[in-house]
Amino acid sequence: MAENKRNTHASLSQPTQEMTSFDGAAGVRSRFFPTRTKAQKGYVWREGNWWWLRYRDSVVREGHLERKQFARRLTPVKVEHRRLKRAPAYVLELAQAFLQPLNSSSYDPRKNVTLKDFVNNVWFPHTENRHAASTVHSSRYYWEHLLAPRCAETPLRDCSTPSAQGLLDEIGRQNPKMKKATLHKLKSILSAIFKLAIQQGYRSGPNPVRETSLPHAPEAEDTVAYNLTTVLDMLRVVPEPSRTVIAVAAFAGLRRGEIEGLLWEFYTGESLAVTRAMWQGIAGEPKSKKSKASVPVIAPLAGFWTSTGCAAETPMLVSCSRRKTARL
Repeated sequence: MAENKRNTHASLSQPTQEMTSFDGAAGVRSRFFPTRTKAQKGYVWREGNWWWLRYRDSVVREGHLERKQFARRLTPVKVEHRRLKRAPAYVLELAQAFLQPLNSSSYDPRKNVTLKDFVNNVWFPHTENRHAASTVHSSRYYWEHLLAPRCAETPLRDCSTPSAQGLLDEIGRQNPKMKKATLHKLKSILSAIFKLAIQQGYRSGPNPVRETSLPHAPEAEDTVAYNLTTVLDMLRVVPEPSRTVIAVAAFAGLRRGEIEGLLWEFYTGESLAVTRAMWQGIAGEPKSKKSKASVPVIAPLAGFWTSTGCAAETPMLVSCSRRKTARL
């Protein structure tokens, strides 16, 4: 992976151009953006056993477009060129290949952002409009606690497959008890971030996360299911509305959010229609298409829902909380 570093040999005094806002589809919009009239050639020099390229580029930092000077490591010095002070032709070709996108008329430096700026200003607004609130909350947690501390300031367009692999390996090495499912979730989030970046023109393909592999990690433990005897014992002592929640979970197999989202209008006496799920008071769609279906209500479960005189739009758990616990 090629390296970038700020040049310390020269100081620049460039005015900061104020930005107006971030746009999820078009990126950053600036109030003033000068037109590039001359292609830069850069400056190639040798430092130790490497050839370096010094160039200028505009980058977005905390919502401001700034002109900066950078240095990029191009390629190692070949044995036959160790006495050279000037770069040979193939090194100059590498430099021009790197500068070609920067000199292109289609290049938009307003999209040269860090991962942090892209995720916070483009990716999260995008996911909030397309995914459930619980999914967005989970993705934000993983980003803020595991990914951002390690890669937030990385330029989006400079991320590569080796750097993405190194990030996953570092997380796995520093968290030896982390389950493989969690690492797979982190990889999925990174892949989704770069997929949107490619779609929105912030960087070119392919997706750098696609070819990465998960580091070795322990598998998740098997989920323990309660047997019928244990369920009946709980139903004898647990008060409402927890008692009905346990019954629906045990006899209908619904998830927590689906149980919380039940309305009386969904109950026909013989079946229970699952059409919504709740998460922290926010109504949304069930987790999958298969989850959005009718579930048969067996006799033991039907006994929990006697006539209560509640309106059809009343949540079932609200009416359950008004009843006293009955004996089984």
